[in-house]
Amino acid sequence: GPLLFVQHADVAWGLIASMFVANIILAFVNIPLAGVLVRVLAIPPKILYPIVLGLAFIGCYAISNSVIEFYILVIIG
Repeated sequence: GPLLFVQHADVAWGLIASMFVANIILAFVNIPLAGVLVRVLAIPPKILYPIVLGLAFIGCYAISNSVIEFYILVIIG
C-alpha cells in the first residue's frame, strides 16, 4: 500500500534492487541468445503452436495438480 516505503522501507528497496540486478543479468543472458530466439520464429506455426500449448497445459497442471485450473486455462486461453 501507500505506506510500504514508510513502514517497510528495507523490503521495498530490496525488491527494487533485486529487479535492477535481474534486468542486468537478463541483458547479459539474452544478448548472446538473440540468434537462437530469432531461429524459433522460423519454426512453422503448425509445429510451434502445439508445442506452446502442450507446455502451457503441462505447466498449469504441474503447478497446482488441479484439473479445474486446467479447465480455466482452456476457457481463458
